[in-house]
Parts: sequence; structure tokens; C-alpha cells
Amino acid sequence: MDEIIRIENLSYAYPDGQPALADINLSINRGESVAFIGPNGAGKSTLLLHLNGIIHSEGKVKVFSESITEKNLKEVRRRIGLVFQNPDDQLFSATVFDDIAFGPLNLGYAEAEVRQAVTSALEKVGMAGFERRSCHHLSLGEKKRIAIATILSMSPEVLVLDEPTSNLDPRGKWRLIELLGKLPVTRIIATHDLGLVVALCNRVVVLDGGCIVADDTTEIIMNNPSLLEAHGLSRPAGLKAALESATQARG
Repeated sequence: MDEIIRIENLSYAYPDGQPALADINLSINRGESVAFIGPNGAGKSTLLLHLNGIIHSEGKVKVFSESITEKNLKEVRRRIGLVFQNPDDQLFSATVFDDIAFGPLNLGYAEAEVRQAVTSALEKVGMAGFERRSCHHLSLGEKKRIAIATILSMSPEVLVLDEPTSNLDPRGKWRLIELLGKLPVTRIIATHDLGLVVALCNRVVVLDGGCIVADDTTEIIMNNPSLLEAHGLSRPAGLKAALESATQARG
């Protein structure tokens, strides 16, 4: 297995002393699609923020066999791209082009390389031709796609997503899931959406109270309703059939 993320004995408390993570030990291999699930306040988002150095805990998180440091932080954030739950936290420029070009420009791409990176990223999220649009005038689903494109423009190896389907209508949700399923990257997704988990992820990590309480295949976790219910989750109607279909598709 090609391990790309290793977390050892990671604990973290917020500046006010509120504990968020407790003794997290976890490894993720290249090509995996991993879901972090659990109730609100379980520590999912806090854990995601450690993966590319937005929150830093000295020596506790290694990516591509190296600890995250100030020296390698820019490269870590290129290789491990984080998409926030609210796209308005990620989109701040006057046009779609400027938002997507921001990362490549910071990495020192030449002008032609920047334009190619923007064009390619927009094509991957099904938003070709939106370069001159204002993000403020886009729908929520379109904003989420553009937020993903801002990361794809830097050719990441890992895509980290915080609640990517939140507040989307059913059609927008499944369009986004289909898009994510086509991206050839390692995926780490924090979500309450168990339909997304079944459709995209082969592994599930259950967090509660800042601790990992279960880590197993999607099939095993989703076929344990008592585990899900004990940690604030419930299997939606139709999940069993969806799980069987996804299992067959993965072969």
C-alpha cells in the first residue's frame, strides 16, 4: 500500500480549552475514498483542517512521509486540496477565472499555464465557459463546483471535502456525487450524507467526541445500524439497496 497520510497520537483543543480531538491514529493510502462521519461536534472538520496545515500540531501529521512545516506548507496545500463546506469561504474574486487562477498564480505558473489550468479545471467540473461570470451570481450548486475547480487547477493528489452536498437539492446532490466519482484522486470526505458515503467511499471512519470509534469498510459500517444510531446517525430509506448496488459496482 502507498501510504500518503499518517496521523499518530493527535490531540487538539481549541484556544478556549475546548477539546476537539483525542489521540487520533489513522493512515490513508493513495487511491482510497474515505468518509469521516459522526454527529455535529465530533471533530470531523477539525481533523480535516490538520491534513493540509491550516491547523498545525507539531509532528503529529505526516503527508507523503514528511511532517508539515512552514517550509513545505505551500507544496502540501497544492498536493492536498481542501474544499470548505461553504463555497463563499473559498470564492472571493471578481470573476470565476480569477478565483480559479489564484492558486496557480501563487504557485508561479506562467500566464499560458494559468489559462490552461483554469480551462481544464472548469471542464472537469462541467462549468466550461463560466470564466467571466461572477461567483456571487451563481447558484449554490454552481458555486460548489467552482470551489472544487479552484483546487483542481493546482493538480492535487488528494481532495479533501467538508460536507460537499450540504444544502443541495436532490438533483444537485447527485450531480455533484457523479462529478466527484469521476475525479482520479484520493478522496477524504467529512459528511452526514450517508447516500454520498455509499456512492463514493470504500472506507468509513466514525468519529464521536473527538475520538475514532470505528474504522472499517463502508459495507461493514453501513450494515451496523446500532453503531450508526449510537453516534447520532441513521440509515435513510433505500440505503440497503444502494449499498448492495455500490458493492457490486466496486466488484
